[in-house]
Amino acid sequence: MFLVYNAAFRNLVRIPLMMVELSASSGDFDTRRQATWGMSADWDAQRMPLARISGTIFFFVHVPKCGGTSIKHYLESVGNVALDGRGGKIEWSRCTADHIHAEIYDRLVPEDFYDYGFILFRDPVERLKSEFRMFARPPFRSLNPINWVLSGVARLRGRPIYTYQFLNCRWLVDPDLWAYGALWISRIMPYRGNNHYRPQVSFWREGLKPFFLQDGLEKVVRWIDEKAQLPEQAGSVPHEVPRVESQQRQPRVDNITFSPATERFIRRFYAEDYALIDRLRSAEDLS
Repeated sequence: MFLVYNAAFRNLVRIPLMMVELSASSGDFDTRRQATWGMSADWDAQRMPLARISGTIFFFVHVPKCGGTSIKHYLESVGNVALDGRGGKIEWSRCTADHIHAEIYDRLVPEDFYDYGFILFRDPVERLKSEFRMFARPPFRSLNPINWVLSGVARLRGRPIYTYQFLNCRWLVDPDLWAYGALWISRIMPYRGNNHYRPQVSFWREGLKPFFLQDGLEKVVRWIDEKAQLPEQAGSVPHEVPRVESQQRQPRVDNITFSPATERFIRRFYAEDYALIDRLRSAEDLS
């Protein structure tokens, strides 16, 4: 099944990918990232999660789609957050400051600069589902013959169809085709979607305090309060991140599922993430 999807998607995106590569030299990062990946202009409102709370400095390594926005809101509610990304584009990096991985932040934020560093992990399959939900919309009537083929194949397989924007075009895809295509593209464009597809292991630095989204965000908040010596419930952490509406103002979709074969593919693709999470979980159980 992967070979069929892989071959189909190679042909589908070969020309658009050439357009992306050609546009990469234009230097217009903000326009390119929004038009290409459907990202919101609210990207510019993100901040690097480096916070000072009651004289204690925290470094939060924000892995995209792992609940980090809620934690950043909490940090802002109880302290000051550094490296403000607001006010328009800053062409200093291929992703926003709040999504840099270890290869980058190792050079920008030395370990002896902060008092406590921490990171949030998430099951890779659930993380990819969250990424799809972020931009997927209900299906629409399309006159594009490619969409007829894509939706027809999905119906033959008994899979749901959604609208997904890519390169300023709306495509009718099922979650499985999208997953194969998105991960295939991320192999050659690792910064795709503002680092949203980069493996979580790339964000890890030994010495960080690991947390896991499935354990709940309250656990993270209690740890921050304890280390900063804050009174209990000093701030509030949103349990559900406010969703940014797209320009089309279309309703979002929920209950995304991948086929068993696609889940196996995702687990193979993110095998190092699963190995790291298992190792950290085991160390946590022993402590």
